[in-house]
Amino acid sequence: MPGTMDALRRLAAAGFQLVIVTNQAGVERGLVSERVLEEIHGAMLLAARRAGARLDAIYVCPHLPVQACSCRKPEPGLVVQAAEDLAIDLKKSFMIGDSPSDIEAGRRAGCTTIGVVSDQMSFTATDIPPDFIADSLATAAQIACSVSRDWSVRQVAPRPVSQSVRRRRPFPRPTADQGG
Repeated sequence: MPGTMDALRRLAAAGFQLVIVTNQAGVERGLVSERVLEEIHGAMLLAARRAGARLDAIYVCPHLPVQACSCRKPEPGLVVQAAEDLAIDLKKSFMIGDSPSDIEAGRRAGCTTIGVVSDQMSFTATDIPPDFIADSLATAAQIACSVSRDWSVRQVAPRPVSQSVRRRRPFPRPTADQGG
């Protein structure tokens, strides 16, 4: 996506920790293996690093929607887990997303939400509305940096990549009462 690395650099410079929370049911469906998904995420982390940006962690829910797990967005489970793992104050955090489930997960976790709309994605009257709407990740970063000035965002010193990239835990498996 054009402007992504610039947006990541801007958010990092403003002191934000940058975490991806993603639903990847293709793992459970057998369309992609955990190993291949790890390779894709590794390539994303490397591309960010080469562009002078950073990602602090990637959290994945591999489950099907029907499994009703607590980690699949719109449930806030992985957002809350990331906050616990990385000592993130969710009340001073943003969930930036391009789907209603992103916004709902962020809202339920206590984040300020920014919905990124495009020709392919919009929010309807029945969706939980985002706090802000942006037309790109670059605009979302601009909004987050502007709003956060009032929060006195704690500056995070850049860390070596080997320390800044948290490997996610093994995929959580739903319990029997969660459809697994």
